[in-house]
Amino acid sequence: MTIDQIVDKRYQLIKVISESWWGQTYLAEDIRRPGSPQCAVKQLRLGARSAEAQEAIVTLFQEKAAKIDKLSQHEQIPTLLAYFKENNSLYLVEDYIVGEPLTTQLIPGKSFEEKEVIRLLEEVLEILAFVHNEGVVHGKVKPANLIGRASDGRLVLLGFSFGGEIKEISMGESNGKTAQNKPADTEFYRPEKNAKTNQNYNSDIYGLGRIAIQALTGLSPAQLTQFQDTELGPTVTLQWRDRCDCSEEFTEIIDRMLDYKSERSYRSATEVLEELENIEVVSQPVATEIQETVPATKQWDKKAKWAAVGLLGLALLSGTVIYLWQQQSPMKTKRLFERGRELAQLGDKPGAIAFYNQVLKLNPEAVEAYYQRARERYQQGELTEAIADYTQAIKLKPAYGNAYYNRAIAYHDLGNYGNAIADFTEVLKLNPDDAEAYYQRGLNYYQIEEYDLAVADYSSTILLQPKNVNAHISRGMAKAATGDRPGALADYTEALKLSPEDFLIFYNRGRARFHLADYRGAEEDYTKAIELQPNNVEAYVSRCSAYINLGDHSKAIADCSKAIALDPKAEGAYNNRCIAYLNMGEHQRAAEDCSITIGMNSINEKAYSNRGLARSRSGDKLGAIEDFTAAIRLNPSNGIAYSNRGLIYSERREYSKAIEDLAQAVRLNPDNGRAYFNRGMVRGKLGDKQGAIEDLRKSANLFLEQGRAEEYQKAQSAIAQFN
Repeated sequence: MTIDQIVDKRYQLIKVISESWWGQTYLAEDIRRPGSPQCAVKQLRLGARSAEAQEAIVTLFQEKAAKIDKLSQHEQIPTLLAYFKENNSLYLVEDYIVGEPLTTQLIPGKSFEEKEVIRLLEEVLEILAFVHNEGVVHGKVKPANLIGRASDGRLVLLGFSFGGEIKEISMGESNGKTAQNKPADTEFYRPEKNAKTNQNYNSDIYGLGRIAIQALTGLSPAQLTQFQDTELGPTVTLQWRDRCDCSEEFTEIIDRMLDYKSERSYRSATEVLEELENIEVVSQPVATEIQETVPATKQWDKKAKWAAVGLLGLALLSGTVIYLWQQQSPMKTKRLFERGRELAQLGDKPGAIAFYNQVLKLNPEAVEAYYQRARERYQQGELTEAIADYTQAIKLKPAYGNAYYNRAIAYHDLGNYGNAIADFTEVLKLNPDDAEAYYQRGLNYYQIEEYDLAVADYSSTILLQPKNVNAHISRGMAKAATGDRPGALADYTEALKLSPEDFLIFYNRGRARFHLADYRGAEEDYTKAIELQPNNVEAYVSRCSAYINLGDHSKAIADCSKAIALDPKAEGAYNNRCIAYLNMGEHQRAAEDCSITIGMNSINEKAYSNRGLARSRSGDKLGAIEDFTAAIRLNPSNGIAYSNRGLIYSERREYSKAIEDLAQAVRLNPDNGRAYFNRGMVRGKLGDKQGAIEDLRKSANLFLEQGRAEEYQKAQSAIAQFN
């Protein structure tokens, strides 16, 4: 593969991050996501393996990828974005984690304090507890696979893969002659030198235990290996205790982590966590304070002495309890908070909320607990409660941009667009370069029909993120709403350059072209949209409308019929098919479809007008008058309905009513040449030749301006009759 190559039509490779026997890992950009975020693309080459081996590898790949996808729900495991097969290679795409590996911190000569190592173990064990709960063994817990995320400093566990299993398949084909390309220090973190991939959970705990020793002693894996007692076998082999300063309880825990096979070995990451928590509680130094409080030189009356000692003991006991509570309360709230986050990642939102409630009971000013509880409440649809929690978080931390942002989203979902706009404005005050805040504020401006302001915000987003497809689409929609159809068309076209297989862009560009009277272009875009989503009802209805305007009524009927087959309640499909039947002279079918439309929507004025035309042409003049009257009642500004009803009145020789309707049609639309023509003919029948000639000349001029040559000639012939 070459740099700048694009795989899956969206991931553009930038550089090679790492290589192994099975393939390469690339840093890439997702060119179809807003801002083209970076990601990691792992390539697994199938090569010249047999068909059976390739099939086995593909099956294994799919199974493992599904597991990794589930694991990636944890916020300290990279999110799996995609996995696919292309050009005889398998690909796994994950979020790219910006940060430094733990190897950069574990420098020979630099040792960590016990409390720092405990925090490290706790953080990684929390991740491993989640992983093991999903029935997965990582198998490669080592510093290089732990990245300190730059955005928040939290450790992220990398290295979930399936190379070992695939290697076994390959070795089965090659009689075990598969290349071994492991880093020299990799085996230091594995319980046995040649441990196979089917390890148990203890192997992960073992690897973490060795990381702890490395951090406590400040020695490298190579240096620590020199102190190994080879007579003890593959369990507690490192003689490390005298090379660091830490409590007996902690050293005992680490030794148990390294005790890979005996009965005393840990069975789960959770078990280790519980013991670490006990260390933090019992190791607090309180005894020396009690001894120092009684002066040895002072002589007291025996009775008074014991009373004093009793009071002193009570005071010291109270002080000790307070001291311990003060030390344990933050640890307890931290543990409750982390447990809440763990349950949230597992999808147990009520359970997570219950733990956040406990945190807030212990500490009513725990900003992050309010924030996280708000997130879970939002996910449960409790929008009002979520807003209340975000509001409390903002009170405690006024510059909390994420809380403003999320509260704005909740306001938007409630339809409170004004408050949403206000919150996004606060976000932009805190960070004027927040492209997503501009975009979201634009969406809210669009909802309240402030289209120019929406266009301005979408433009700001595009300025910051030129490849933001959604911003181009949304700006196109906002421009269309302002009447700037050419501008909308330009935005949709630009969006298609960024995302050439996007249904919504083709559909919206088709609409823009339709309103610009580019019916052939609209038909082409709708056709592409249908190729991308073959069962999209609206696309068929819209292409049906384009075909009607192109005069291809058979294709229009076919499209609307397809839409009806997909959705028997597709009102627009019945209405458009009514028009197509009408234009083909199938008046009975047209009337039937319009009647169905009216049955679905009794206030559809266009359906009444169209059925009126069908009835009129089939000879049902009174029925037609009823329909045109209904259309006018629904929309008194419907000039076409007045014009059509006036024509029927004329045919029925109700000339005064005809003149009245046609005059109203002209008032509503002074460019209605047909209304002028029909009124001129009625005036002629009433003997008003001068009035007739005036109306006919007006209609002829309008027909000429509008390029309607046949009707222009008809008007000229009528004028000649009255001269």
